[in-house]
Amino acid sequence: MRRAYLAQRGPETRARVCRYLAVRQRRQRGLDTAFVAFEQLAELNEGLAQYALLRGEQELGRVLGRGLSGDARRAVTLETALLDSLVTTSVRSVRRRFYATGATEAVLLDRMAGPDWKGALVVHDRTVQQELEAVAHCTGRGAPDSLDQWIRATRPVAAQAIASLKTRRHEQAESLLARPGRPVVVLATYLPGHRFDYCGFDPQNLLQDGAGRTLHMRFIVLCSDSVSATIQAGAVEDESGAVRTVLDASQPWTVTAQGRPVALPDSGSIELIAARIEAPAFSFTAPRATVEVAGGELRIIPRP
Repeated sequence: MRRAYLAQRGPETRARVCRYLAVRQRRQRGLDTAFVAFEQLAELNEGLAQYALLRGEQELGRVLGRGLSGDARRAVTLETALLDSLVTTSVRSVRRRFYATGATEAVLLDRMAGPDWKGALVVHDRTVQQELEAVAHCTGRGAPDSLDQWIRATRPVAAQAIASLKTRRHEQAESLLARPGRPVVVLATYLPGHRFDYCGFDPQNLLQDGAGRTLHMRFIVLCSDSVSATIQAGAVEDESGAVRTVLDASQPWTVTAQGRPVALPDSGSIELIAARIEAPAFSFTAPRATVEVAGGELRIIPRP
């Protein structure tokens, strides 16, 4: 994609776009259709938003008679930098990559089709990738003879990048749980599937570590029926649905049952009716809940 982005206009752009599409289509054929749909729809939503920003900067520079404005130059540099290292250096959600890939596909469409592609995309209800495929007319040309060889050569590089990313994600998860403070875990054992719904989260800072854990780097609002738990700090959700965080223990905590203050035990468990817990960067409410303290960890278990 980067090579197509930097290609000379004309036949070279089209040739490199066809090569890019051949590689992408080959990869997508090996993925679950849900992942393919997510990728293309995220490019449609996020990529076109990034593209609008880029084009707006370019138009501003043109209107002001300065050519490409400084901000737009920085945007172009950012796009190529993102394309260079989407996997190996990204510290945020995989969703970020689609800002770069979708915007780049839109720029390539501008070069090959002018502004007409935008109306065609809407009329035919296409994704940006589908519109690029329609404009490039690569069907029947076949992939370059060297494509299989190129894919085989890049697999070790991709495998190393994935392994590096998994290591980084694991380290991020462990660092969240190693912070000083009181370890807290919220469990949804009473729910089918033992998982809460998400009533609020930051998709840009939602990560996976490759070992079944989901990292909520900024905040998460867990909910189910009348149960709600808001964690405004980093948290780690494991495959069982348990959500762990570490909270400041030096500041006051407020625990009430039926509106009356309740003291947390040093160990053991208590049952709460009309439970409410307020702590730094944390709040929890439920009709009923069990609160357990063991080994310094506070376990909060809502009940039906």
